[in-house]
Amino acid sequence: TWYYQVPTSASSPEWITPSFTVNSWLQGNGGFGYGDGDDNTILPSTAVSVYTRVEFNIANINQIVAMALHFDYDDGFVAYLNGVEVARNGLSGTGQPAFNQLASISHEAKLYQNQLPDQVVFNQNQLAGLLTNGTNVFCVEVHNQLTNSTDFTCRNFLSVGVNNPSIT
Repeated sequence: TWYYQVPTSASSPEWITPSFTVNSWLQGNGGFGYGDGDDNTILPSTAVSVYTRVEFNIANINQIVAMALHFDYDDGFVAYLNGVEVARNGLSGTGQPAFNQLASISHEAKLYQNQLPDQVVFNQNQLAGLLTNGTNVFCVEVHNQLTNSTDFTCRNFLSVGVNNPSIT
């Protein structure tokens, strides 16, 4: 279950940080879109962007040896871990895009086509400073390329590899 918002005006830039309070945000199961058969949470067909965030707890960061982020999206995205940008495609510029910024590319979602989503892999050294023991937050914003698009997809996954045989 993710917290999400379909912004209609500028949101607080703090929405990507662990300390942000999501009291007014909606909750939905991952797989956000216009309801074309591969979405668990249906967005309004007028949505240009969606902001999603999920909190997760790490008991011992020293046991994490790798992490993979997977992105299935239509058309552009920016991803953040604990307020730090870690991946971007199809959204020009730096920093957080405007809520109504359109993606600069047309990128089709891949999972529904039985293809693999885009991924970013981090080794243990790259994770230093990105994750902490306790509460962490993974945030992704997805933007469409056209205001009158007929499809929209935001499906993201975070996986970790742990060096502890007693943990699955």
